Amino acid sequence: MSGFSGVHVIGDSQGTKQPKSGHMANAQAKVCADAIVRLFNGEAINSADRLANIVTNSACYSPITASEASWLTAVFGYDVATGQMVLRPNSLAEAGSWSAGNYRQMFSWARNLWAEVARRRDGSHTACADDPALFREDAFLIRRR
Repeated sequence: MSGFSGVHVIGDSQGTKQPKSGHMANAQAKVCADAIVRLFNGEAINSADRLANIVTNSACYSPITASEASWLTAVFGYDVATGQMVLRPNSLAEAGSWSAGNYRQMFSWARNLWAEVARRRDGSHTACADDPALFREDAFLIRRR
């Protein structure tokens, strides 16, 4: 963080143009962890090679109906000239339409993200990640009026 050596900010507190979401905080945490490990090992965190390869991906699924969803994604990269994360050219994509397939894929995406977040250093998972009820499609209901 500029002006605060050794301070790293992720998630909703970050001051970039990246979306504020759990998925983005997870991606930012990986960049942050890489910087911290490098600092602990006495390595530079501002090498041209590292800065050129700092990338985060924003993915978002949105349920539209009780059985259909849509999605969008964007890739952000570090811009050395501005010192900011910026949207990479031609990286913004979205579903052509909402569909049941996107709805099913939304749960697969969520299962993968939560399994990664809940993975322990030894490769096992927390009890939360092992609970299949958390990721069942039929457990996700939209209240109908």
